[in-house]
Amino acid sequence: YATTTLDLEVYPLPVVPTITDYVLCDNTGDGDLQELFDLSIKDVEIINGQNSSIAYYDSQADADAGINSLVNVYENTSSPQTIYVSLTDLETGCISTGSFTLIVNSLPSLVLPTPLEVCDDGTPDGLTVLDLSLKDEEIRGGNSNYSISYYLSQSAADAGIDPLPIPYTNISNPQTIFVRGQDITTGCITTTTLDLGVIQAAVANTPPPM
Repeated sequence: YATTTLDLEVYPLPVVPTITDYVLCDNTGDGDLQELFDLSIKDVEIINGQNSSIAYYDSQADADAGINSLVNVYENTSSPQTIYVSLTDLETGCISTGSFTLIVNSLPSLVLPTPLEVCDDGTPDGLTVLDLSLKDEEIRGGNSNYSISYYLSQSAADAGIDPLPIPYTNISNPQTIFVRGQDITTGCITTTTLDLGVIQAAVANTPPPM
C-alpha cells in the first residue's frame, strides 16, 4: 500500500453588514407609495470593500438559489418591502445572504390657502408689509409636523433656497408666491401657492372750509 496527504481548506463567507433602509418620498404624488429604486446605490454599502459581486432578489428562496435576480432599477410592490441580497466572493465562490427594507414615505398633504389680503399702509402704491406666517396653520391643515416656508419662484421652493423673510413686503399687487411644506420627520416636501393682495384704503379728502 501507499499513503499520501490531502489538504482541507475552509474559506470564510463574505460578510453582509447590517444594511440601512432605502427610503424615498412618494414623488409621483399619486399616493400609491410606489417608486423606482436604483438598487445599485446599495452596492458600495453592502460590498464594503470586499472582492465580491452582489445580486438582489424579492424572496429569500430566490436569493438562496441564485435565481430571478432583480434589475437595478426596481419598482417596489409595497411599502415597506423586504429586499434580499446575495454576496458572492469572486475568489472562492462562497455566498452570504442578507436583507434590507424599501420604504416610500407619503408627501405632506398641504391645504391650498385662501388669499392673504391686507389693507394698504397709507401709501397708495399697493405695496405693504405682510406677515406670511399668518397662513402657516391653514396650510398645515392642523399637522404640526409640517414646517412651512415661502419663496418667490417654484424652482426656489423645490430646492428650498432663498426663503422669503417674514415679515415680507410684496413686490407687485396682486402677487403669487410659492409655499414649501416639509415633513420634519421624513424630509418629504410638497409645494403649493399663496396669493397676496393689498387692498386700497378709502381716501379721505380734506374738505374746503365751511
